[in-house]
Amino acid sequence: ALKDIKSDPDNPFGSAIKDAEQGGQYWYTDKKTGERKLGLINKRADEGDWTEWKDALPSQFLSKQTKQLAKRQLDLAAADKIDEFNEICSLTNPTVKKYWLNKFAEECDSAAVHLQAAALPGQKYHVIIPINSIPDNKIYAPRYEDGTKLALVRYPHGGTFEIPILTVNNKHAEARKLIGTDAIDAVGINSKVAERLSGADFDGDTVMCIPTHDPKGKVKIKSTDPLKGLEGFDPKVEYGPESYKGRNIKIMTKKNKGTEMGMISNLITDMTLAGAKPDELARAVRHSMVVIDAEKHKLDYKQSEKDNNIAALNKKYRSYIDEDGNVRYSKGASTIISRSKGQASVLKRQGSPKVNLKGKEWYDPNRPEGSLIYKVADPDKLYKVVKSENKNKNTITYTTLDGKKITYNKDDTEARAKYAATKVKDPNTGEVKFTSKDGKLTYKMEPKTQKSTRMAETDDALSLVSSARHPMELVYADYANYMKSLARQARIEEAHTGKIAYSSNAAREYSDEVASLKRKIAAAEMNKPKERAAQRMANAEVKKKIESNPDMSYDDIKKANQRAMTKYRDEVGSVARRKRNIEITDREWEAIQKGAISESQLIKILNNTDTGKLRELATPKTKKSLSQAQVSRAKALANSNYTLDEIARKLGVSTSTVSKYIKS
Repeated sequence: ALKDIKSDPDNPFGSAIKDAEQGGQYWYTDKKTGERKLGLINKRADEGDWTEWKDALPSQFLSKQTKQLAKRQLDLAAADKIDEFNEICSLTNPTVKKYWLNKFAEECDSAAVHLQAAALPGQKYHVIIPINSIPDNKIYAPRYEDGTKLALVRYPHGGTFEIPILTVNNKHAEARKLIGTDAIDAVGINSKVAERLSGADFDGDTVMCIPTHDPKGKVKIKSTDPLKGLEGFDPKVEYGPESYKGRNIKIMTKKNKGTEMGMISNLITDMTLAGAKPDELARAVRHSMVVIDAEKHKLDYKQSEKDNNIAALNKKYRSYIDEDGNVRYSKGASTIISRSKGQASVLKRQGSPKVNLKGKEWYDPNRPEGSLIYKVADPDKLYKVVKSENKNKNTITYTTLDGKKITYNKDDTEARAKYAATKVKDPNTGEVKFTSKDGKLTYKMEPKTQKSTRMAETDDALSLVSSARHPMELVYADYANYMKSLARQARIEEAHTGKIAYSSNAAREYSDEVASLKRKIAAAEMNKPKERAAQRMANAEVKKKIESNPDMSYDDIKKANQRAMTKYRDEVGSVARRKRNIEITDREWEAIQKGAISESQLIKILNNTDTGKLRELATPKTKKSLSQAQVSRAKALANSNYTLDEIARKLGVSTSTVSKYIKS
């Protein structure tokens, strides 16, 4: 694919490549000299990397399938979590247990927000390669058996009309020659199929492949015919520069693209749940096709919004009944699927949250036990003066409490001394206000806020369900509430978990191991100042980039941060986490378990080691029997069409053990 070079000299191709140690650069052996040389290719990903992508099922796909499939996969995700919770509760080291309970609670809170379900058997992401001669109903997919039916899903996902179901044909000669017979990541389809996948192309685009229509009928992905209203529609032709006809159009910025795409994607989700007609869905999808390419190809997305009458669709599918029985219209998302990750602004918070626990002085009986209690920032840090700046005129404007506008030039020292806002705090009441320096004018002020999500800010997911209470919404609400409940249980368990008392006798008995652990801690912590220095330098560089290009998207800022951190870590000599992990010997673990080191020292080890290995050390030896949670998980996996062998591997037991429990 030929694409424009970006304006950023540090990243002209607009993609973050893997670092050299991870295989980001291509080396080859010169056939003439036999020397190993650095090639011209920089790799964003290497063979096998796509198999490591998270396989969870996003709600934008699963919520458009059947209620039964959604409930089954969400139940499986819940069974996985309760099994993990019970395993963490069985850990023999209380400090390690508290670490993983905290991590588990954070994961459950995140699961409630993102609403992702468990993967289906055999589901994987693959890179699509063009095979011109392969039929429309076939796919070349070396990782799957011949004859397997595969449902292909690409994100952002508009609806079931974008899901082709293809039959695997691994005997196709052209595909075997081009892709090979042992490709891990690639699958081959023709361009007509790619076009149905919301206009996919072949420059690295990926699809999620799901084995479907199995003989037992347990996994059946819903697929409908392509929308008639999309036939022959090309957003670049309909809304490209040649279509402007002398109009002055608003060019979409990178920063605005994410917002616009989120709005139309959420509308399509809400419309699908409400059973919108195919022609209405086609209008929304046409507009989404324009939006997704508007920034890259300078498309007139505002005209598309008018032509497809998106305002009418918003009005029809985002209405609700208020407390007084009046019909109201939501400007944004209206179902729990689209509202869950929606932005919520909350008053600026201060410090770390506390856990809502009975008996504590901060306990709030109106909130569920185990919830997080945040402290709002003190008044002198909470409020800011309301002002506007005009950079072209170099002026600042304040508004007084009685509505007057006070404007002055920043270079006018006399005016600045007279009108500049000054924070005043009442020493008796702590009340804060902003006045002019002479105190004669009092300016309007507003509280500082920070971003959160709607799901994170509610104790009951049902509060985000639309007034229509679609059955699919209730399935997702139940799942979110269960995840929130698990998070609260984990925090309560963490609060009641003690610690191994320090033992001076054990410290003497394991003096060599204690000395070794302290040396390892000291060596690992020597990296902290270097890491902070790299972070400061990276922040300064990225800040300059944003100032020179205020329209940078979130993804671009994230990539810039990653590149800057890699560069400055090398410059200051900061060592990557994987290289400074503290390795614990069996004898050192014995010392830890006997109390030979303090809890604060163990926490330092947890911050500088592979915590998964410590979790394994603290896990009791595997039993041949399964807990009730594991039995539930095994049955959920079986219902989702996992084989006995796959279930046994997930649970770490034999197939006969799994079979015994499932049959019983």
